[in-house]
Amino acid sequence: RDRAEAELLNRELATSLNRDLDLRNKEMPADFEAELTGGYRWFLGDDWELGFLAIGSYSNKWRNRERTLQEVTNPSQSFTESLRTINQVSLTAGLNVGLRFTEDHEIKWLNMFLRNSEDEATVSVSCKQGQFNDCATTNTQELLQDTRFEQRDLDITQFNGVHKLGDATLERMPEWLGWLEGVRDSEITWFYTDSQATTDLPSETRTKFVETFDDSGNILTSEIRNINNSLELRYSDLVDEVETWGGALMVPFTGSAWDLELSGGGSYNRKGRSFQQTQLGLGTFNPSFLGIADGSISDVYSDDNVLNPLYGYELFVGIGQFGTESYGAGQITDAGFGKFDLLINDTWRFSGGARWENFKQVSVPIDYLNFNGMRI
Repeated sequence: RDRAEAELLNRELATSLNRDLDLRNKEMPADFEAELTGGYRWFLGDDWELGFLAIGSYSNKWRNRERTLQEVTNPSQSFTESLRTINQVSLTAGLNVGLRFTEDHEIKWLNMFLRNSEDEATVSVSCKQGQFNDCATTNTQELLQDTRFEQRDLDITQFNGVHKLGDATLERMPEWLGWLEGVRDSEITWFYTDSQATTDLPSETRTKFVETFDDSGNILTSEIRNINNSLELRYSDLVDEVETWGGALMVPFTGSAWDLELSGGGSYNRKGRSFQQTQLGLGTFNPSFLGIADGSISDVYSDDNVLNPLYGYELFVGIGQFGTESYGAGQITDAGFGKFDLLINDTWRFSGGARWENFKQVSVPIDYLNFNGMRI
């Protein structure tokens, strides 16, 4: 009883998966592309400037690609021919805003978003000498139908600034800060960046068929294979996050016969990555399956068929070494530096510096389906 209930629960879980994977012929639409760019600058009095630049683009492209792979030792009997249709959609949006005060101070803000998605379907026919799909001796070939949707996003936000002790700044300083005249042209630069990159594959499937043909190459039968992973499904998710900030200070000194620049600064960099992947297999070794194996994918894997214990469908987790695909990783780097640059009589130059860095890194495999023990 317990086993029967577990098998029923397994089949019910399988019905929650997307199995509407039938490919259909369609006329590919024309490619489409559009771009838009705009910006403006305002002068706010004599000292202030404010400006922005905005960009946007969109493209939608369709392509068909054919490929043939042959083994060097036996190209006529061991080969794979594939036809792939791919739809690529790209989106770009960006906004850059800048504020300037005289020639001494400037702050910028940049935000950029990129998205690229690929929706593809591939049909491959393969023959392999000495295997079940030995086309030369058994008139049998393997057909693989693959579908894959991938979406990649990149979102970047950045701030940076430059501040200089120039004429315009020193003129506006109160008298008690007059000593700053001795470090004229000193400069401070700083930055802060936060970004996230994601790669999402919510649907990646493979369905395995076996076909027979006559001596003229005409297809006689086409059936989904009677194996436990005749339908493979994979779900993947990758997230990369990066945060970095830092700054530097440069102070010049000038004598009658020499010029000296002292500078120093530091930075902080944090990177994090999370990768999760789940692979599933659905199928059966039950001979009764052959009675429905010649149907379409959506019919063969319909709810009624999957739930019918006569066919013995089973959903299992993992193809190969599952449990090592998912992981988490992190990296932190702290750094600081100092340097000098001395020029004497416009003839002799001496420079040097030192840098300190602290680096930390961790990476751990994660088994998200280990419910009874440690997942990492």
